[in-house]
Amino acid sequence: MNDEHRLEATLLELRGIVEDMQDYESSVWTAFHLSDLYSLQSRHTEAMDVLYALSPEGGHPLLAVARGMLMRRRFMYASSILAFEIALKSPRIEARDRLRALLHLADAYSKNDDVESSNATLKLALEALLSARDQILYSPDISELTDLVQHALLDSELSPYMELVLDRFAALHGKDNAPDDTEMHLRVQTLGRAAVTKDGEEIHFSLNGSVLTLVYLALHPNSSRKDLETTLYPEREGRTAGDYFRAVFRELRVKLGQSVLWMDGSPKSPRYRLGPGVFVDLDIEHLREALRRGDTARALALYRGSFLPDSKMESDWVDNTREELRRDISAELKSRLDKARESGDLRRALLLANQYLKIDPQDIEMLTERVEVARQVASPQDLARYVVELQRQTS
Repeated sequence: MNDEHRLEATLLELRGIVEDMQDYESSVWTAFHLSDLYSLQSRHTEAMDVLYALSPEGGHPLLAVARGMLMRRRFMYASSILAFEIALKSPRIEARDRLRALLHLADAYSKNDDVESSNATLKLALEALLSARDQILYSPDISELTDLVQHALLDSELSPYMELVLDRFAALHGKDNAPDDTEMHLRVQTLGRAAVTKDGEEIHFSLNGSVLTLVYLALHPNSSRKDLETTLYPEREGRTAGDYFRAVFRELRVKLGQSVLWMDGSPKSPRYRLGPGVFVDLDIEHLREALRRGDTARALALYRGSFLPDSKMESDWVDNTREELRRDISAELKSRLDKARESGDLRRALLLANQYLKIDPQDIEMLTERVEVARQVASPQDLARYVVELQRQTS
């Protein structure tokens, strides 16, 4: 039995109990959670039935939130907005229910073509979410509202809030995903800048090759010393390469602990990997997975800039990885932009064009396409700025 089936069985058992008890607050709580589960499964009739069966009076703000979520999932956005607004006006609404209502209301506004109200509502929701103690409880809502997340990541005012929210969720999920035998949990950022975090504290390295070596071994375990030297430090030769190799390994062990690196094989031909108890949460692995799934919102949140931008190593592996990731995220954005234009969603197309040009600001074709879209939906000031940027690149 999966988690949803277990939850449904538990709620149905609870439903029988509260019907016998005739306790109003317990009936409301059960009606909300059972209705929410049914509507997520597109069992909308059953969701509506349970709301009226358990709480026929329907005056509780939590029931208004439930109706709003049900209507939003049935694409009845005007009715959804009305239900959420009723819930949010009630002085009885609790903080968690208010936050969920704001998130889903922002999506309903957006789908109802009220972008201004959507942005204002979402900003309130994200500010509340960032200060909430139990943030992980809202992860299912963020996962469900993918269009809203993507819009926020593309919007210059909302993106800092949404990026921070997704970062915190990633950290919380990373702890959950770590194997039970984990002795050392490292979070490694390579996009936009190099950073290694151990137990919530950033570790600073003096050698440029230290983070590079850590990342490479996480992706390519059982590498030989020759593999590492020729792939990561090709500009160093002979004794110089050996000295640098030993210095890097020494720094990694001093800063992270002796168990971070492991050696297999014979002393004459050893192979290196991370220690058996080391779990590395690596951003480019999450980025590649997001791109494989077509999860543009997650990919945008992860792609903070080029791969190891401050690396001074003359490494083809670094250059090739950097270009591969840049190319893949650009292709994903271009694909989404084309779909947005085909569906007539020109505001989203413009946001996607702006995001694309942050990655490749000199792409003449995209600069031209942005001007074409902006002529139809942008303000005169923004259109003028886009035209100037195109002219600057083509003159």
